[in-house]
Amino acid sequence: MPDSDAIAVPTLTSEFPVVGDDPHIDAPLRATVRRLSTLLGRTLADQHGQEMLDLVEQVRQLTKEAKSADSEASAQDVQSRLAELTIEQATALTRAFTQYFLLANAAEQVYRVRALQERPSDESWMPRTVRAVHEELGAEGLQEAVDSLDVRLIFTAHPTEASRRAVLTKLR
Repeated sequence: MPDSDAIAVPTLTSEFPVVGDDPHIDAPLRATVRRLSTLLGRTLADQHGQEMLDLVEQVRQLTKEAKSADSEASAQDVQSRLAELTIEQATALTRAFTQYFLLANAAEQVYRVRALQERPSDESWMPRTVRAVHEELGAEGLQEAVDSLDVRLIFTAHPTEASRRAVLTKLR
């Protein structure tokens, strides 16, 4: 079996959209999303051609400019470009961005879990809260506070993270 470094990979003129250079996002997460987006871009170019990857990059740039310029003209540029697309192009473009955001969300979830697992247990909010309440109310006051709690679990899906069952199954 050939070494993975020896496999030829097509050179792309542009990458698939990346979370970007937002300084509020930690560098390891940005690097992971960049790797995933590059792989997605290569896959997109392999399956739909370089033209589709170029279209994705063009739409990404137009929307980025429209957001930063916050002008009606920039928004019109995006709308005009999207209106020119065929149904097939629009479908492929929508799927490409959907896959990108699914990958970015999965990377962020993994990153958050790792960050929580790597954090020392004494840094958790629960021990700090119990200590603070104990210091303020004393042992009896803390016991009364715990006795008066009425905890009910409610499970809901976050509205921005609705995913098809098939996608969730694949992620597991």
